[in-house]
Amino acid sequence: MKQAQHAIYINDGKEKNVVKYFNTNNFFLILQTEDGSSLGNDEQIVQKFGQSIITKKVSNLAEFEHILTQTIKDLNLPANLSLAAGYIKEEIFYLKTVGSGQIFLKRGKNFAKIIEGEQSASGYIQDEDIYTLTIESFSDMLSEEGIKKILNKDTDEIVKKINIPPDKNEGLIAFFISFNQKSYESYTSSVNYSFKNPLSGFISNWQEIKSKSGNKNIITIIAVTVIFVILIWSVVLGYKRRSDNQAKKLIEITREVINQKLSQSEDTAFLNLSRSQILLSEARLELANLKLKLGDRYKEKIEELDKFIKIKESQIMKKEEKTPEEFFDLTVDNKSATGDELGTDGGQIAVLDKTNSNIYVVSISKKSLNKKSFDKIRSASLVAISDSDIFFISSEGIFKITDDKMDKIIDKDSEWGRISGLTIYNKNIYLLDSSKGKIYKYAVADSGYSSKSSYLKDNDLSGLELNSSIAIDSSVYINLKDSIVKFTGGIRDEFTTEFPENNINITKVITGKDEEKVYAWDKTKGVMYILGKNGTYERQVNSNALSKAMDVIVSEATAYLLINNKIYSLKLN
Repeated sequence: MKQAQHAIYINDGKEKNVVKYFNTNNFFLILQTEDGSSLGNDEQIVQKFGQSIITKKVSNLAEFEHILTQTIKDLNLPANLSLAAGYIKEEIFYLKTVGSGQIFLKRGKNFAKIIEGEQSASGYIQDEDIYTLTIESFSDMLSEEGIKKILNKDTDEIVKKINIPPDKNEGLIAFFISFNQKSYESYTSSVNYSFKNPLSGFISNWQEIKSKSGNKNIITIIAVTVIFVILIWSVVLGYKRRSDNQAKKLIEITREVINQKLSQSEDTAFLNLSRSQILLSEARLELANLKLKLGDRYKEKIEELDKFIKIKESQIMKKEEKTPEEFFDLTVDNKSATGDELGTDGGQIAVLDKTNSNIYVVSISKKSLNKKSFDKIRSASLVAISDSDIFFISSEGIFKITDDKMDKIIDKDSEWGRISGLTIYNKNIYLLDSSKGKIYKYAVADSGYSSKSSYLKDNDLSGLELNSSIAIDSSVYINLKDSIVKFTGGIRDEFTTEFPENNINITKVITGKDEEKVYAWDKTKGVMYILGKNGTYERQVNSNALSKAMDVIVSEATAYLLINNKIYSLKLN
């Protein structure tokens, strides 16, 4: 049984990055939240992870990953959470990373980053393996080469070698775990090996012969020397050829295994997405092992395999990387123009600019702008548009702008909690109260609007985020942190999604009566998930712009992204 020696390097940033850790003899965990976000009761949080692993028997990688993912959900941890964890079962090490988590492995003279981000892997432990569980901020500070240089069998010595300036040493953490086998160590420690240069004996013999024979046999001696050098050179070349052949054979075997894993992943993706993800992780692990065995040799072959896995993963998980185009610049009207929130009725985009007390209405087809300016807009928080009417909600209630006239149509209700969603459907107004788990409906009437009624026929919603959103296409859709709930006629309807990644954080749910799909925007990952109206995962579009956007709406399968004072379009079809 291999013994694990471990040491932790930790510096809690508090105001910047909050870091925590937990470990037993066979379970190691580090957590980090950015920008000082609290984990709540930090010690209870990490203890909960430990209890979850200890009380539930882990028999494979999928179970280990599921336990960690479920614990994150149960504890409702923040979206900016990063995690790196490892669990030892017999001779196998199960590994998992989340967010900016990273895991490195030094095996012999070889060193590589084996997983990062939303990945998992498992493999057999070998003697003198050294694992580093950390967060990207730590590897950025030391560099990967810097981490490699400090690693040795004594993990306490590793920590002592870390020298980071105090002004930069905030919120950094790393777990160092090394393995050895006691029986192996006790055996090797009693045996002494010596190595002699095979040429040294020959050179001394040659000098002795020369001294005895003089110069008369010098030609013979030179001939013998040449033959000996050729012999040695042949041996070296033969060894190199055998080594090259073995490496090439290993590459081909690994390529074949990776192909099998990817093929199985593709076959199972439709019916069992989670199993498909595990097979993808196993394919990445095969490549990581190959990288460790070959080191820097055959770099091009390894990069070729890495690229192949990424392409196949994108195809299997139906991922597509896209770049948006600039659609409209709000500064054409006012150099100081900016945007806070978006609303749409399909053909128009309403842009809320609280700073300048404006709402801009941009025609999608004409790319023209119409501006509405009222002092009350400065305190607005949400905006919606329906035909020629613009709606916004402020601390005083709900206002409607028609042409150049603004009226307060609904007074602020003392029973309102945090209103995080405003939408219009069939001229009726719907509000999402995320703090109370309610949906309020104000029906249009001859004299204005009715008093509020509850849209939900059953119990109130639970598990809402403070910024949960609402979308309507005749049914009502509400996003939770990692799922979407659907209601038809106020009653919970079937809507189940198996997303291709874990730890998603849905920022907004988007659809409409003219949209054929439901869209789930994850700002943290920079992803737009495209779903069927029953929740079936279809594909996803990735873009860095989706991480920068302040708000997003969709019209005719095109996303419109608000980034500062510009609107960008991103095709989703």
